[in-house]
Amino acid sequence: MTHFPSPCRVRDHPGRALLVLPPEIDLSNAPALRAGVLAFAAARAGRLDVLVLDLTRTRTRFMDSQGARLVEDVRHGLPPGVLLRVVARPDGVPYRVLEVTGVRRDVPVHDDLSGASPERAGHRTRDGLSRRRAFGPGRRLGSGYGTRHRDQHPRLAG
Repeated sequence: MTHFPSPCRVRDHPGRALLVLPPEIDLSNAPALRAGVLAFAAARAGRLDVLVLDLTRTRTRFMDSQGARLVEDVRHGLPPGVLLRVVARPDGVPYRVLEVTGVRRDVPVHDDLSGASPERAGHRTRDGLSRRRAFGPGRRLGSGYGTRHRDQHPRLAG
C-alpha cells in the first residue's frame, strides 16, 4: 500500500479510486501528496479508470497555488487512459483557487461525489459502461468553466 501524508485517506474500488486529501494543502505537504498520488495511480495502471481527489470530506480549508499545481501535476502524470476528477465545495477556498488558476478548465471539478462518478460522467468503466465520443454532435470541448460548444470552435465549426 502506498503511504500518504496523514490525514489522506484512500478508498480503492474496482476501476476507480477516491483519495481524500488533507484539510490544508501547501508547500509543506504538496510534494509528498503529489508523489503519493502518482505512485498510487502507477501501482494500479491498467486497472484504474477514474481517480477522484476529494477536497470535501476533510473540508479542505486552505489550499494555495501548490494545491493547483498538485492537481495539474497529477493530471499530467497519470497513466494513459486514467481520468482525473476533483470534488470541491463551490463556496470553499480550493474551488476558488482551482478556478482562478485556470485548472478548472482542464480538470472537471464537481460539487459532490455523485457528480464525479464515472457513471454520471458517461465514461466507460471496467463494468461495461459506454464512453462518450469526444467530438460527437452536440458535445462540448474541454470541461467545466470556459468550454465552447463544437460549433463555436473556430477550427471545428463548419
